[in-house]
Parts: sequence; structure tokens; C-alpha cells
Amino acid sequence: MVRYTPKLPEKNVNVTPRSHIRELFVLLSGLIAIVVVVYFLLGLVVDQLVPYVPPSFEKKIGSVYLRQIEGIDKKDPRQPVLQAMVDDMTEKCVDLPYDVEVIVVNDQLVNAFALPGGKIVVFDGLLKAVESENELAFILGHELGHFVNKDHLRGLGRALVGLSISLTLLGTDSHLNDMLGSSLNLNRLRFSQQQEGKADIVGINSLQCRYGHVKGATDFFEGLEASSSFRQLRHYFATHPAESKRIDDIEEYRIKQGFEKKALQQLPSVFGTPDSTSTE
Repeated sequence: MVRYTPKLPEKNVNVTPRSHIRELFVLLSGLIAIVVVVYFLLGLVVDQLVPYVPPSFEKKIGSVYLRQIEGIDKKDPRQPVLQAMVDDMTEKCVDLPYDVEVIVVNDQLVNAFALPGGKIVVFDGLLKAVESENELAFILGHELGHFVNKDHLRGLGRALVGLSISLTLLGTDSHLNDMLGSSLNLNRLRFSQQQEGKADIVGINSLQCRYGHVKGATDFFEGLEASSSFRQLRHYFATHPAESKRIDDIEEYRIKQGFEKKALQQLPSVFGTPDSTSTE
């Protein structure tokens, strides 16, 4: 009697000799690479289309974001002073297709940001932290730079591209989509390090245009740099460049342009006594 001994064939075209996990990893890596390339290419398309967005549409987008802001103080006595500074810079130094409005928010956050359509939001915490009119003018000029370069529209467009790709690949019922969708809200309206650097250039040029010198351009960043021992580590995880790099870049640009440093202009009395410790 012949005994049957079961065994697999030496060659089987239906079974891959490679690991299934390895094949899955290769497929996922290829898919991720394709998604990254598509996102990059669509981002370039966004950059090409942004200059053609009409100011009226920008203002509509900005009004949507503005409704999310709490604590707007329309009666803040510092607002007219800020508005006069911005009006002067937009008239003499920065060419924009619309008027810019400064909005003061009663919040201790040390921050300011630009909304689409010509809105600069300045927090009370920042107004208490600045120590000269020149320092404040640079910050306002920096925000004007985001309007010049249409950074807010570029960031919003790229966020929409990312969300669209996610919806296409994963559908609507996905936690990842919720996370990407949240990137479109007010708290995630940030710009890349390259965009921040370009806005700094507009800020220092505005300072030179308004005062005839650029002293005070780096004061705010110097205060931030000195305010936390973790600053040098934290910048690696932030969209903004490290304060030390921004200071170096501004100083290098100042020297290259031959801009001088002269006496600082004091803040108007309506600002009260600067709080030099409120820089975080």
C-alpha cells in the first residue's frame, strides 16, 4: 500500500513568496507618496489662483472668521490710535486693494493676526507687552505683510485641499476628517515659516517708511526669546521660525538695506505703563 504524505508544491503562482506585511507596507508607502505629490501639486495650483481672488470675496471669508472671535472691544481707547497708525502705513508704505480695520480683543493672549479682507486682530495682552510705538508699528506692518502676500488665502486654500483629499480617500465618516476640518477654524489660521519671514520684511520696510529708521523691529522677538527657557525647543514644533532666527534675519536685512537705528518713539499715554513681563 502506498502511503499519502500531503505537502505543498515547490512552486505556486497563487502564493507570493514575500511577506504580506511587507507588501502592505509597500502599498501604503506608495499611496502616501501619491497623496503627498497630489497635495503638493494642488498647493501650487492654489498659489497660482490666489492673486485672482477678488477683494470682495476675501472680505466675505474674513467675516466668517470674525464671527468666531469673542471679546471684541469696540470702545477700547487704544483702537483709534492703532487705526491711525495702520491708515498711515497703508497710505504711505503698503499698497493694498482695500482698507484695513484694526480690531482690539479683550484677552490676555500676546498675539495679533490678520484675517482675510483687511482685518487685523490685536489682543490686549500684546498691547500691554509692547514698550514703544516703533515696536508696535513693526507688528502692525508685519500683519500688513500677510495681506500683501495673501498668506491667509494660501493657508486656507491648502487646508481645503487637504480636507478634499481626505474626504475623497476616507469618506465623510472619519475621525481624520474631523481633525483636518478643524484646521480650517480660527485657532489654526497660521502661516508657514517662509510666509512669516516675508511678512517680517514688509514690517521692517514699513518701519523704515514711517519713522526713517528701524529701531524696535526686533524688540518683540527679543522679549519672546527671553520669556521662556523652552523657546528654543518649542520652535521645532511651531509654524513660526525661532525668535533668534527672525532677529538674525531682520538684522541681516537691515544691514543689507543700510537702514539706521535711531531713538524710539514712546507709546501714546492712552496705552498706560508697558508691562514688560507680559511677553508669553
